[in-house]
Amino acid sequence: MTGPSFAPFSRIPRNRILTFAHSGIGDTIMLLPLLQVLRKAWPDAAIACTAHPLTAEILQLTDLNVDLLPWPKNWRRKPFGLLRGLASIRAFRPDILIAPPAMNLKLASWTARMSGSPERIAMLADSCGGHVDLSSFHRGAFTTVFPPRENAHKVEQSLGVLAFLGVPFTLQPPALRAHPDLVSSVSDRLMAEARVDLASEKVICAHFGCEPANRGKLWPLPRMVSTLKEVCRKSAMRCLVLWGPDDLDLVQEAQRSAGQDSWLVPLPWRATFPEAVSILAGAELMVSNDCGMAHAAAGVGARVVTVFGPTNPRFLGPYGSRSVVIYNKPNCGPCYPEPNFYRCPHERRCLTEISQDSVAKVIFRVLIDDYPSAEEEVGDGVFCSPIPFVGKDASREIAERKGSGEPDD
Repeated sequence: MTGPSFAPFSRIPRNRILTFAHSGIGDTIMLLPLLQVLRKAWPDAAIACTAHPLTAEILQLTDLNVDLLPWPKNWRRKPFGLLRGLASIRAFRPDILIAPPAMNLKLASWTARMSGSPERIAMLADSCGGHVDLSSFHRGAFTTVFPPRENAHKVEQSLGVLAFLGVPFTLQPPALRAHPDLVSSVSDRLMAEARVDLASEKVICAHFGCEPANRGKLWPLPRMVSTLKEVCRKSAMRCLVLWGPDDLDLVQEAQRSAGQDSWLVPLPWRATFPEAVSILAGAELMVSNDCGMAHAAAGVGARVVTVFGPTNPRFLGPYGSRSVVIYNKPNCGPCYPEPNFYRCPHERRCLTEISQDSVAKVIFRVLIDDYPSAEEEVGDGVFCSPIPFVGKDASREIAERKGSGEPDD
């Protein structure tokens, strides 16, 4: 892998900046710190993101003032939507295009070539934060290519490009805001339909599911339910379960496990993303598997405990000052999204070897704001860590590279 090429950035206008925000909830939220710094650096610039309806909802819960260019959620099945999206990019006429880490390279390459942007930047990290080899076709689509930084979070990978653009910055978490009027209306509805008073009652939120194709990420549901039951019993709280259209079977199974106990309360309706953020803003804690709602909780500043398995928490953990991840270190992982993730030959050891006691121990610590300052072993082969893992050290490294002007090798 050769180092990145460098364009004379000082000669390139920065009036129109484009990046991509048409992935899932978590990927879009992890892109927010890049957009936050770009907006602060160029308050008068036109900044645009490709977005499908859900990611547009996420971006509307920020103060970024970005233009949203329509993009189909499933671009492979909607070629006309893809063509309309490419046409909107051409009409935007970007001066700089930034392809974030872990983006589909085939799509990023075609989009970069067709954008008409004089500067096209790609950050080469796969879904585990590792190195991606570019074919000559893909490499030729970009004027600047950055290899991944070892052990750096996706947020830090994205922010690293700003040093080479000459933009000063500090590491910061994504920032989502809950609209006060929506918080009030959601609280009233919760009280009326579930007898849950967010204003006066301490509530733990939980999310059990994810996209159907990614259910190999889920900690066994009986363990999750038993752990939450123990935590709620000892802390005298109830657990409010957020769910999406693909999670109903998991919620129903959890209800059967909980029996007649009133500690588990599924949300009575399918919340929109802004409604979910409003609920998370008032919760004591969010407990989740690796999914987008864990990132939403971190974005709104809530306490978050996330159980990781086949994905890399160093790269994809919910990024926030009150976020803690739990994981183990099997020799076979992280494997997502490699074939072994879908056909695991090891019986999901990365998840099944995480004990209930380990997770409960971390939850009780986080509830009293006792966060680990570094990686700690909390059970037999089970670890917890804060996110970000490297924080200020990564910032210093990036600043040093910026000062020297030297690319990665």
